[in-house]
Amino acid sequence: MGGQNRSAADVSRLLHASWTGGPAGELAKSLADRIPVPGALGLRGRFHFLTDPAVPAMPGDQFLVSWDTWQRQVELTNAADAALIANDTAAAGSALTALRATQEDGLHPLPVVDALVGLGDAARQADRFEEAAAHYEGAMELAQAASYRFGLVRALVPVGYLTLLSGSAGQAADTFGRAADLARDLDERVYLAAALTGRGEALVRLREDDAAERALAEALRLSESLGADVGIVNAAQQLGDLYRSRGRLDEAKAALTRALDAAGRSGTLIGTVNACDALGEVCLRLADLDGARSYYLRAYEMSAEGGYRRGEAWALYGLGRCAYALDLPQEAYQLFEGALEANRELGDLPSSATALDGMARAAGAMADTAAETRARVDAVLAIEAMRSSQDLHQYQQEYLRRFAMVYSAAIRAAVRNADPGAFITVFENLAGRRLAGLLEKIPPAAAAADAQLASQVLATASSLPADGADLAANMASAQWRARLVGRLALRGGMPERAERAIADIAAALYRSFSPDDAVPLLDRAAANADVLLVTLVPGAGDQLAWLSAGPGRPARSGLREISAAVQRLVSSLARDGLHPLARPGEVSALADLLPAQAFEGLADDARLLIVPLGDLWALPWPAVPVGEAFLGERFTLAVAPSLTLADHVRGSREMSRPRTVGQWRSTQIKHHDLVAFADDKRVALDAFSSADVALTAVTSGRRHDLIVIAGHGRPVPGMVHYLELAPRVLLTPAALLDARTPDQLVLAACWGANAPGSADSDPLTLATIALTRGSLAVLATTSELADDPIASRFLNGVLHRLPASTMPEALRAMTRRFLADPRHRNGYLSRWAPLITVGAV
Repeated sequence: MGGQNRSAADVSRLLHASWTGGPAGELAKSLADRIPVPGALGLRGRFHFLTDPAVPAMPGDQFLVSWDTWQRQVELTNAADAALIANDTAAAGSALTALRATQEDGLHPLPVVDALVGLGDAARQADRFEEAAAHYEGAMELAQAASYRFGLVRALVPVGYLTLLSGSAGQAADTFGRAADLARDLDERVYLAAALTGRGEALVRLREDDAAERALAEALRLSESLGADVGIVNAAQQLGDLYRSRGRLDEAKAALTRALDAAGRSGTLIGTVNACDALGEVCLRLADLDGARSYYLRAYEMSAEGGYRRGEAWALYGLGRCAYALDLPQEAYQLFEGALEANRELGDLPSSATALDGMARAAGAMADTAAETRARVDAVLAIEAMRSSQDLHQYQQEYLRRFAMVYSAAIRAAVRNADPGAFITVFENLAGRRLAGLLEKIPPAAAAADAQLASQVLATASSLPADGADLAANMASAQWRARLVGRLALRGGMPERAERAIADIAAALYRSFSPDDAVPLLDRAAANADVLLVTLVPGAGDQLAWLSAGPGRPARSGLREISAAVQRLVSSLARDGLHPLARPGEVSALADLLPAQAFEGLADDARLLIVPLGDLWALPWPAVPVGEAFLGERFTLAVAPSLTLADHVRGSREMSRPRTVGQWRSTQIKHHDLVAFADDKRVALDAFSSADVALTAVTSGRRHDLIVIAGHGRPVPGMVHYLELAPRVLLTPAALLDARTPDQLVLAACWGANAPGSADSDPLTLATIALTRGSLAVLATTSELADDPIASRFLNGVLHRLPASTMPEALRAMTRRFLADPRHRNGYLSRWAPLITVGAV
């Protein structure tokens, strides 16, 4: 490549001449062959713009910048960059404000983009994240409009880091990936290394360590080949942290030492502090407490002197770990508390949770159970604040997965220290808070309509034969193929859209649970019925956490080991549901799931509310063995997805006995004749004239106290499920988002309350959404319901009792009568066990 020995002034002159000729000019076309990519930022962006083949033709008068203005802009950009490296945000801000002021109307906005990115960087280094985000957003909009792809790369990389601090690691990984792709297109290796470093850090948080190591190793190779010390610092430090977490301590120490050396050469304060902090971690792992303290003290002193508050926070946390390792829990607690204070000032909630974990361990070592439990719960609340700030379900779930140990440590502490308020707080947040949000708000009409449309199209496409057997035989082959391919494309593309439409509407309403509500919530529930809360401990599928309470029974909680056989059974039921031909022996292992202590003192006719989380929601709860009986025959049973939802249902209004009943039976149902109310003088029966009328009655349920629907329920990946009232007349969860459902609703169909493989959070099902939209009790199923005369007899027996009994009472009475016949007791579970009352008792 020519021009390797040109001076910086010559390069600047050449670039200015090329610039005034415009990106399509003759000088610009040959620029890449005449000079290498400039190292200084002030010229680097202009070089990339002029040599970017994706830049379209633009009016030449946009590029008529005087030489004096050009020089001034380049000098200010470089001065600001140097100040940012030295963490002198005040000097950087002054230079960037001056740079922005040099822009003349009508000229290409490249200097403004550079100024906005720099101002964003300065604000980010000073932990003013909202201000930084606003600058980056402005920079990206201008860069996109002006085809300045290098400016877009420069903004995307720090936006990725902002997302790591306050958003989703998955979203950050995608942002860094976009920046890396653009940088590769531009052959911009410095920012490619920066994007790969950020992507590696995001992938570490997502537990994708192999992919993270590849990204970070490539970033380090690129930075070393370029002699880019700042890039070496960042990549080597992240790679060293990854090696440390994987137990490769010698490699970690070598990588972090390289980072520290490069930080010294480049003069970057933040790089030096971060490298010292990471080396302190390695020394701790090697039991070198003196070395660890030395590195942490150096990091703290440099941070305090340089005004790097985040570095102070992490150094205090490291020093706290050293004190804890030296068996100085009081000193450790105070240091962790200092780290917490700093992180809260910065608004860094994940780091706050980490500091709270340290405080909890130190409090435990001092036998201060109250402080330990309080810190554990506060850590959960910090993560929940992050979850509730995300408006996409997948990102809310990411926080639950990433910080599973925060939740499990808190629930263990609540059990160990016999603190029911703490247990309820953690439990209700684990339950998921989308349904709680739906209780308070109706989604925007446009969003609900979009979700309904996506669900309807997906359900319709899914119900059509995959082989095109329904298509007209006389259809031309090309047309037949086109229809079939279109159908398959719908099935392949619609699930994601439909799933997100429903889940994200609810996610936007997510609200965290307040500890102040915990004890009153439990007291109200336990005054009305016996309550059993159960969840698998996050990150430990072999343990179950439980809490029980009831009228005259104080709250008790515990942890229970679960055998491998029970784990497999629970996973199978959550994944596939109850097999239609399963008999009681196939779920007998569930007898070992629940603790005997939870049932001590309970009368056989006790009203029992079970709140099962996650995979446990899918269980056929009436068929769980308890002693010589099944739960469904021993107790008057209801199931709820959260204590909050059950409390809302019980307290919203008194449920009267049904006097007006509407019912519909799909013609595709063979055996479920709805005869329970035939000639029944206790009720006014309205047999709907069509499926459309029935659908309208369910979604605007003001005319009927009870509506009964018998139809085929079908699970659909990406949508949860739907209920088919007739061909093309479908009841979907999305259709209920802004509905008004009847007081009591019976969904005599498969999968009305659950769908296979969907138990990652509070279940957004027909049954549970109906509770948020006015229903006080819903009879629905957790798996497939048999369509045969015996199942029909069981269902009609339950329905016949509803005018005189509550739904849980009617279900229990019929269950006892049904199971009194040994043929039924030992027969197919699908005839009775999938039916549950969702709501309260």
